[in-house]
Amino acid sequence: MSDVKFLQLNYTKFHGSFEHFPKNLIWLCWHGFSLRSVPNQISLEKLVVLDLSRSCLVDAWKGKSFLPKLKILDIRHSHDLIRTPDFSGLPVLEKLILEDCICLVQIHESIGDLQRLLILNLRNCTSLMELPEEMCRLNSLQELVLDGCSNLDSLMNTVVEHHQGRSLLQSDGIVASTSYITSLPLKLFFPSRFSAMKMLRFTSFSLPRSLERLDLSGTPIRALPESIKDLGLLRHLYLRNCKMLQALPELPSHLWSLDVSFCYLL
Repeated sequence: MSDVKFLQLNYTKFHGSFEHFPKNLIWLCWHGFSLRSVPNQISLEKLVVLDLSRSCLVDAWKGKSFLPKLKILDIRHSHDLIRTPDFSGLPVLEKLILEDCICLVQIHESIGDLQRLLILNLRNCTSLMELPEEMCRLNSLQELVLDGCSNLDSLMNTVVEHHQGRSLLQSDGIVASTSYITSLPLKLFFPSRFSAMKMLRFTSFSLPRSLERLDLSGTPIRALPESIKDLGLLRHLYLRNCKMLQALPELPSHLWSLDVSFCYLL
């Protein structure tokens, strides 16, 4: 098996040593991985894709592992995962999927080292209460998914202030005010359930000029920032079912579509 490049071992349990595990793997898919961490004997140096979805991982691996070619790390639906691994040995990681890791409470600060990270999916990480400040260094991030992070106390300005209008931020259930956020990503989606948030405030709030699509449907916002009129590239604005929205400011002149259905106070 020394020359095997692609290996799928879904819901397979191994016992004993991993000494003879294939060392030239490019893609490893092992759904239902039954161990609490990846053994050191498993060689990961040549991996490009590591899919350990629905695993029993508590810690992905102990200490620091060097995976110089890894581009995709998928640990979604791993309900025992408490903390992410040290990311400092993953220099080319582009996609990190932690969706539905319901016991995840800590994201390692080394996530800021992932300078090529494009997608970070934290959907339904219901135990996650904060995001590390080091996320402000994710200058290549294009998609940040936070739907269902119902215990996330705040969306820190440091997380988004340096993304240069290139990100897609999805958030659902965030309860804190965003009045301190200074800039937001290229396409901003706030799906429907901001369960405890009373008002989305825009004090000292700056939206990037590159914004093309803004979806705030179903949120309890009462007002939009006056600066929205300066978004010359904004083409689509969705405010459907914003039942607390009381007025609209001047909108961009080149807006193509506006949905204010069921905004009863307008």
